[in-house]
Amino acid sequence: MPKAAIEHPLFEQLIAFRTTYPKQTISHDRLQWKYHISGKGKQALLLLPGGLGSGEAFFSHFMELSSRYTVIAPYYGKAEHIEQLSDGIIAIMEHENIESFHVLGQSFGGLVAQALLSKVPHRIDRMILSHTTSASPEPASISSQKRIVRIRNLMRIVKMVPRSMFITVSRNKIQKHFRSMPAGEGAFWLWYFEELIRSQPKQEHLAIYQCMLNLDKKPLPPPSQTFDQSNILVIDSPADASFSGEERDSVRLQFPEADYLRFKHAGHLSIITERKMYMREIRKFLLT
Repeated sequence: MPKAAIEHPLFEQLIAFRTTYPKQTISHDRLQWKYHISGKGKQALLLLPGGLGSGEAFFSHFMELSSRYTVIAPYYGKAEHIEQLSDGIIAIMEHENIESFHVLGQSFGGLVAQALLSKVPHRIDRMILSHTTSASPEPASISSQKRIVRIRNLMRIVKMVPRSMFITVSRNKIQKHFRSMPAGEGAFWLWYFEELIRSQPKQEHLAIYQCMLNLDKKPLPPPSQTFDQSNILVIDSPADASFSGEERDSVRLQFPEADYLRFKHAGHLSIITERKMYMREIRKFLLT
């Protein structure tokens, strides 16, 4: 473990998170669903992670937001269909007796958020779609076809290469997202995300990729017309290397009446690299 990571204040915060908010587990649809939850009794906020599928991934943001909200951060586990994922998350909310909630979906989490909007629009108060794409893509579009090829190649890598090589490739990919990282934080986050990759079973990596393939084959129906799109905030960046311009624009085309926030140089992880402004803007949006 790098000394710079251990000595960073975020390391102490990570230990505090794990101690204060241990994993909870329920069973639903023959799967185990794990999640973290902060104190009850406040307006609920569902914090949906990206492609690593870890409810712990944004622990620092979880702790900051828990002063105002009951924050729920699920793990995606072994679900291979976006509908199955959304059903599992709804089961978590019902288990916790949470009727209505805000949603913040980062990257792949934005697709899960759209699945929830398709299923339970009446239970969602405000929704933030952060650095994501549309969950209702045109299957024959060039961007969908390219994404299918890309995901299939990633699945082959996970299945075929030694785990050490997969971790190295993933680490290098994540590092590209940290180019605008505030000084001093890069070492911690790079170490931390590498640890998340190491700890995630291969089957769970593959399940998320399979979810995306299944979504391209069977997109979600268009969003409910009953949901007021002014209650949606779309966040993106032209420097986001995870999605093409066409993929990013598809979200705004899907939700033309949504509020819009663009980080010019932030890349895919403005939630980390532009944290102060990001958190200020989402708090302002949720309180509007």
